[in-house]
This record gives sequence, structure tokens and C-alpha cells, in this order.
Amino acid sequence: MAGGISSVADYHRATRHSRGRISPHHLDLSNCPAPFKTYDYLNKVHFPGAKPLLKTDLCALFGKDPVNLPPQKLDLALICQILTLGCGVRDAHMGGGIHWFFRTFPSAGGLHPCHVYTRVEGCKGIETGLYYCNMIQEFLGLIQKLSAIPGQSGTISFIVTVQIFKTTWKYRERGFRYLLLDTGHLIESLFLALKAMGLFPMVQYDFDDKATSRILELDSDLEIPLAWIHGNQMPQGIDPEQTLKKQGPGARPDPQLLFFLTRLEIVSHVEGAGIAQQFCLKFFCRAFEGVEPIT
Repeated sequence: MAGGISSVADYHRATRHSRGRISPHHLDLSNCPAPFKTYDYLNKVHFPGAKPLLKTDLCALFGKDPVNLPPQKLDLALICQILTLGCGVRDAHMGGGIHWFFRTFPSAGGLHPCHVYTRVEGCKGIETGLYYCNMIQEFLGLIQKLSAIPGQSGTISFIVTVQIFKTTWKYRERGFRYLLLDTGHLIESLFLALKAMGLFPMVQYDFDDKATSRILELDSDLEIPLAWIHGNQMPQGIDPEQTLKKQGPGARPDPQLLFFLTRLEIVSHVEGAGIAQQFCLKFFCRAFEGVEPIT
């Protein structure tokens, strides 16, 4: 792309579609990006057997209220079910000597440039650590062990990254547009999968990109992290509105309650909701002396 791109508006004007502006080209199938990444894994945790399909009403998932489901235990089977629903493989076919995979979320050209990692802590059946989610071969690859906090209830988070060349290989200078669209589809899909399992998800866009890239061993020229998606359980027996009213100056509300409150206040799929969720979380944290935003 020619120089002179210094803002989002410049990029938009330079890459917007107009008849006859985009020159034709041929795809180099011999240089097609691989569908998954490889690491020197410390351990591989394969997905357990398939579970029956959920009966959760889809319309209920799109509402802002929590889905009325019994408490779910955070364990290996639940994590794998969330991943299968949110970004699993539904079918595959061979074309041009290449395997093409149909996933549970859409992607421009079926290229699927997004990768998913999960940070697991205190969950039954899986070691606390950071994992790469290989959805093609259906296993979680441990890339870094972490220390569990004593007494901490189980937590899971997903990190979504994009491998830039997987889209620019086909769409060239317009590729970044599709990277953002694909990431949005994946985030919403994982968000709904978490909610369908009775958890309370929160999307985080405001985080330390360099630190995240470092722990994931990413080459920042080729792959970038775009979002964290946190899943948590609502503490049993707590009325969030009444609990909030009872909090006084200097009180330290349960972090799980903050997750729940931000979900109640923001509808995730509305344009700009990610930024709004972050603002909402920081607002609640500032309302109590000494409470820091969850990272």
C-alpha cells in the first residue's frame, strides 16, 4: 500500500471498495497459510467425547439478562464445550489441494485468521496454565504453567489474536478490514457460548498488548492480540443490586460481582459495547476505594 496512511480515516479512504479500483490477482495456493499454529507444548490435553446439543433458547442469549441455568462447574469438559460451540469445526472439504474448514463462526473467504488461547486457573481436570486452542486437531496445548492462587475459585479467560497474513494473502491491503470483522464474529460467538453455559462473560479490549504478545510468544510483526474474553460465575446467594447498595466507602466488592454487574449494564453486541464495558468496569472499581480494574 502506498504511504501517507496516518489515521483510521486515511486507511478507510485508501481501501474502501469501488467498482474497478481493485486490481485482479491470483492466489498462490502453494503459500496458503496453515490453519493452526504449532508450539513446543509442555503437554497436550485432548478434548473429551462430544456432549449433547444445548437446549438454550437463542433469543434468550441475545438479551442482556443472565440466562437462568443451574451453576456450572468449571472443568475441562465445560471449557472444551465452550470452545466447540464458540469456534469449533463443523465440516471440512478439500479444494485446490488444501483442506478448508467450516467453523461455528463466519470468516471472510473462509480463511479464519483468528487464533484462540485460554488461561485456565483452578479448573478440575486441567492444569492451571496458558493454552493454545487447536480447534482443528481438538486439543489444548500447554505453553506456559501458572501458579494457582490458594482458595481462588475456578476462572477461565480466552485471548483472541489475529495472524495478519492469513487474510492479506487473499485480500491484500483490504485485509485489515476483514481481520476486525472476523475478530468481532469470533468474540460474539465465544461470548454467547459462555453465556449459554450459565457464565457471565466480559470482553476486554483495553490491555497491555506487548505483555500479552510476550506471554503468548507472538511475533508482533505477524500476529497481534485484539481481545480478552473473561468468563466467571455469579456467587451463589448474592443479589447484585442489594449488595451494591450495601457497599460503603473503602469496601472491596467481590471481583465476580463486578463481572456480573458489567454484564447487566451493557448489551454486548451493540456497536462500541466493548469500550463501554471497559468504562463500566472502571466506573464500578472507582466507586470503591482501593479497588483496581480486573486484568
